[in-house]
Amino acid sequence: MKAAYWLENKVYQASDEILINSEGFLTYLQDKEINPSKISFIPNGLTEQELKKTIKRQRKKFTVIYAGNIGLAQNLDVFCELAKAMAGDCEIKFKIVGYGYKKTQLEQRILAENLAQNTSILPPDTRKNVLEMIRDADIAFLSLTDHQAFHKVIPGKLIDYMGCSIPTVAVVSGYSKSIIEQAHCGFVFKEEEIKSIRDTITLLKNSPQLRQDLGNNGWQFAMKYYNWDLNKQKLKEVCRDE
Repeated sequence: MKAAYWLENKVYQASDEILINSEGFLTYLQDKEINPSKISFIPNGLTEQELKKTIKRQRKKFTVIYAGNIGLAQNLDVFCELAKAMAGDCEIKFKIVGYGYKKTQLEQRILAENLAQNTSILPPDTRKNVLEMIRDADIAFLSLTDHQAFHKVIPGKLIDYMGCSIPTVAVVSGYSKSIIEQAHCGFVFKEEEIKSIRDTITLLKNSPQLRQDLGNNGWQFAMKYYNWDLNKQKLKEVCRDE
């Protein structure tokens, strides 16, 4: 780790510009005494085509979706606990779209705990198709392991959720939590608050207007801050400065 930190600092000092996709990294770099003038915040984003609102949700069951990596950082045990807690509600379906280190383990757990009746795992797909699946769901789920390393990041899937006008139920801390609260696009919980998460999903299921309001809040926030057609202009300006 000492060698890695040494190399990290060397790279920062030798760089003309440093691009960060999360403002959570700013204080970290400032603590390393990096000149703020060479740090630019350019977040991940969606194209204007991806941000276009569409009429959707023509399926029969109320759907909670997770789309993204199934790895060590994502803490999808919470998702399984939630699916188990709500197994008695035959109107709710839990859907996972993605692939990762823990996918096989997650599939085995779903079978072992008889969750297949309300929980499914779909393979990775094209970005266009995944965004359509998100738009067709009712609630998006997001979780990260509660580790200091993840307190500074904003997962790309959160930006996608907001751009798809879908409310987010999240188990996150730090920067991701602050963005959800700032955008007023969902609810944030701690890992152990399964009952509160379940109750909130039930509330959202029974409150179409609340889902619409939260989804619209997220979409407006994404249009303002995560519109790639606007953010790429910042990148051009950084390049022109050189």
